[in-house]
Amino acid sequence: MGTIKVQQILSVKLNLLKTNPPSLKILAKGENQNNNYQNVRLSPIVEIAPPADGVWQFDMIGEVPEFVDSIVTEVSAPYRWKDIPETLKGVRVNGIINNVTTNLKKK
Repeated sequence: MGTIKVQQILSVKLNLLKTNPPSLKILAKGENQNNNYQNVRLSPIVEIAPPADGVWQFDMIGEVPEFVDSIVTEVSAPYRWKDIPETLKGVRVNGIINNVTTNLKKK
């Protein structure tokens, strides 16, 4: 079983939670060419310095089992980001063939 990115990212939703300190709920939806994909999740990309544009990146990944089929299936992955940086302006989620960026709407 190997870990690979989801084939295609369909959407990324952000919800700023009023916690102390503020946290962010991320929900990414994607499409995969295997209905047996397991443990789908968002994996933060570690940056040496904060991104200049304020958009932080995540890979949407999952485990591919030994038995592989070709049934296209939608998958989703939630992520709760605690103690978000003040410079955060958005989130980009990467798949194999595309990425989706959603800007944070601060209230």
